[in-house]
Order: sequence, then structure tokens, then C-alpha cells
Amino acid sequence: MGSFDKRNEIFLEALSRFSSLILLFAFYGFVFLLTEITVNIRAAELWGEGSVLGVYAVGLVCTGSGYLAYTLAQRCLLKEQYRKLMLFLISFMAMVGVSVLLYTSGNLAIPAGCLALLAMGFLAAAIYYYMSCAFAYV
Repeated sequence: MGSFDKRNEIFLEALSRFSSLILLFAFYGFVFLLTEITVNIRAAELWGEGSVLGVYAVGLVCTGSGYLAYTLAQRCLLKEQYRKLMLFLISFMAMVGVSVLLYTSGNLAIPAGCLALLAMGFLAAAIYYYMSCAFAYV
């Protein structure tokens, strides 16, 4: 029983120390899922319900490419200030993509959604990376 109490104590300490990081992760998940479903709804509106599966697959490729792009950026950008600048620029790119997705009604919406999903994949990889670094010493 003592081992369980110790693990519970460690978990509660990590929860209190990293609550802002956990909230950031939850907020990201919410925004990502809303972006993904908006792209799928827009595809159904533009090209019919039969197009949603294909657009969903393209969205997965875009998100996965964002994960790979983050890995590449981590290896190529050696200074922390450049990494932070890249995160800012990618966040801005996500906001532009989501804005175009939400406020246009033509065929431009889907490429904008793909751009947003690419940026979301990049940001997800960054969040996972920073969370794993933070929890590595718990």
C-alpha cells in the first residue's frame, strides 16, 4: 500500500507543478479537433458527403507532416530563440489558416484547412516534446 501512496503523492505533485502545461495541452486538443471537424464539414458542404473521407485522409497527412516538420526544425534550429520564433510563426500560420477556413465559403477553405492542420501537427509535436521534458524528472 505504501508504493501506491508514494505514486499518488508524485502524481499530485506533478499535477500541481504542471497544471498550466496540462491546460495548454487540453486547450490545444480542443482547438485541433474543432479545426479538423470544420475542415470535414466544409468538404461535405463543398463537394458532398462522399468527399469527407478523402479530405480526412489528406488532413491526417498534413498533421503528420507537421509532426515531422517539428522534428526537422528541432534538428536544424540550434538556438532556442530561433525555435521560439518558429513556434510563433507556425502559430500565426495556424491562426491564418483557421481564419480563412472559417470566413470563406469557396474552394480556398480546404487548402487553408490543410495549412492549419499542418501547423497544428507542428504545434502538437512541440507540446508533446515540452510535456515529455517537463515530466521526465517527475
